[in-house]
Amino acid sequence: MNKITSFLGEHKLFFIFLGIMAILLVVFDLFFFHSMIGSFRGFVYSDGEGYYSYLPAVFIHHDIFMNFADKIPGCHSDAIDFNILPDGRLFNKYPVGIAILQFPFFITTHFFVSLLRSFPADGYSLPYQISVAVGCFVYWALGTFLLYRIIEEKFSKKIGLITCIIFALCTNFINYLTLYASMGHTYSFFLISLFIYLVLKEDNFKNKPLYSLFLGIISGILFLVKSINISVLLIYILYKAVDKETFIQRMKEIFSLSRLPFNFLGLLLPLSLQIAYWYKVCGKFYLNTYYNETFYWLNPKFLLVLFGPTKGLFFYLPVLLVCLIGLWFYKRHFREIFWGSLGFLLVVFYMVSIWWTGWFQADSFGSRMFVDYYPLLMLFFACALYYILQNKLYSKIFVAFCILCFFFTNCMYFMYLTKALPEESGLNTYKDLFSFKLINGKYFARVGEFNNKKYLLQEAFYCLPYIVYPKGHYRVKIEGDNFLTGKFPLMADHDIIENYREEVFNDKELSYQFDFTQQTDALWFFPSIPENKKIKPENIWVERTPDIFEAIPEKVIPHFSYNEKIFEREISSADEYEITVKGENLDKLEFLALVNDKKIKIYDKTIIKNEAKFTVKINDNDVDFCLYVNNDFSDITARVDFVEVKEKNGFNLWIGFEKFRTMYPNTNPYNWYDTARLR
Repeated sequence: MNKITSFLGEHKLFFIFLGIMAILLVVFDLFFFHSMIGSFRGFVYSDGEGYYSYLPAVFIHHDIFMNFADKIPGCHSDAIDFNILPDGRLFNKYPVGIAILQFPFFITTHFFVSLLRSFPADGYSLPYQISVAVGCFVYWALGTFLLYRIIEEKFSKKIGLITCIIFALCTNFINYLTLYASMGHTYSFFLISLFIYLVLKEDNFKNKPLYSLFLGIISGILFLVKSINISVLLIYILYKAVDKETFIQRMKEIFSLSRLPFNFLGLLLPLSLQIAYWYKVCGKFYLNTYYNETFYWLNPKFLLVLFGPTKGLFFYLPVLLVCLIGLWFYKRHFREIFWGSLGFLLVVFYMVSIWWTGWFQADSFGSRMFVDYYPLLMLFFACALYYILQNKLYSKIFVAFCILCFFFTNCMYFMYLTKALPEESGLNTYKDLFSFKLINGKYFARVGEFNNKKYLLQEAFYCLPYIVYPKGHYRVKIEGDNFLTGKFPLMADHDIIENYREEVFNDKELSYQFDFTQQTDALWFFPSIPENKKIKPENIWVERTPDIFEAIPEKVIPHFSYNEKIFEREISSADEYEITVKGENLDKLEFLALVNDKKIKIYDKTIIKNEAKFTVKINDNDVDFCLYVNNDFSDITARVDFVEVKEKNGFNLWIGFEKFRTMYPNTNPYNWYDTARLR
């Protein structure tokens, strides 16, 4: 007890800081979410729904196919990005890593809720929501404390405390301790902090197998939180590798029997949970659940990620510019992990830059991708601070700069929360800040005009399911209430559809027609509306006109002819196609259908002398379809005058907002699940 009291007394300023942060976060949650937003929507939200849902699925509802999602009042089933198996069952797109970390808080909460019965023990009632926020804060506090200890040992308690305070108050940390407490960024922050701390303390661990096992477990969970986090192993692999000799020595240590087997064993322990889930839902040991999200390997967005006005790291969080100064001095103070840290940071920076959403980072304040890697940035910051505080002039400039950054970033955050900053598009330039006005002493908002009237505008988006939308002619109808005059554009893959036209536009219905010239995976309804108004979409219908292709080959098919081509066309949509052929003596012909030069089955054949009808099933989008005939076994000449290839089902998608249900009537399944889901 004396040791604990002595330890708390020695670091009392840091623990006072944690206490103040806890109070601020509680006040922020109670005041903002109730007074300004108007209702508490819960901490389990957005992607966090998917991360968290493993826990209630396994321990409460005993349903790993997530069918319970629509039955729980607190579960925003529309936010959970589940994928669909061929038999219609659901599976979770998100990895299990965050659920592993949330488990202690979840199971404790579930025990007391089941015991006291004051709230539904469904995994989503208020106590469970609060447990997620508490768990997130605990992991942030632990990660911050570990970094404080590293900085304190290298420099001083003062530098460690200042670094922790500035990162808590002058960055976007607060967004991921409150609004998005169920997201993975704070959990990655803790795990990476723990990993770096353990690597730096490697010489203190005498039991190398146990140490290697523990590092492997942390690495495995990090991988299951965000796969690119596994590159943190570079810090461990290159620890104390500062030249050729030390690098060779380090490789011998890493690949020794006292380390490598235990590293792999530790790594496999958490990975086995994910593999077991995949095998249970689809019978395979691996499932590509992010099948429609990709990397653009040769098109990195380096400048946009760092300085872009949409979600640039330094554009929204200028206090982090100090980290660039610290990077210059980092090798001097953290020589043993310099090359590993640099390699790790370059890998994640490149991966964020080529990730399809890396530069605009949907649904975030500033750059959320780098919250995971704040442990390294905090060490860079501390290195810079060590030299800044040695000069009085630099210290004064630093204090003034941090104060400005505090007000700038938090004013921007306030605008983000009140929808003055669009979540997706961000600012265009810093000049846009001057277009924000304080209205009625309550909200910042962007001022715009519709029909010569000024409005306070906010942007909202309604994303239709991430499925395959084949190219073709589409009609979208949106039924609801309180639609306003003005432009309500449609977007595909985050670009406005240029060729759409409005067919109907009134208070109850919006109707559009447009053409997709190429296959796309995302369709958005993206309105700009007054701040004090709400639109109420009730149903969204998406219809794709079935394709009909006609050809007049006027082809004579003589005796002994083989593989005479009568039709060729690129087919954009996977579906069933009804084929009609007209001519003479067609009953003497053999019909062959090929997709990308591979023969496919013909069925439901009805062939008479002058007309042939049959059906083929095409299982992929954007394929080359050919129809051939043979006249090998007849001494009668045939003729083909007309060929029609008609898509049977087209595309018909309905979204009902009242129950957040999505249905795909009259649609071939290959239009809305990728072959990756069949693996």
